[in-house]
Amino acid sequence: MCLYELAARFGVSPKTLRAWIRRELPDLGHRPRTRYTPLQVQAIIDNFG
Repeated sequence: MCLYELAARFGVSPKTLRAWIRRELPDLGHRPRTRYTPLQVQAIIDNFG
């Protein structure tokens, strides 16, 4: 899953989600085309919101 798919899922802009990831979970990476593993996606879902 990429940043754009996650942003659409949460109903926020990719820019907003990228800034949040950069601030809260910097070790995941925040490039626009970064492909997140299911484990990383779960970490984002658990922490974002």
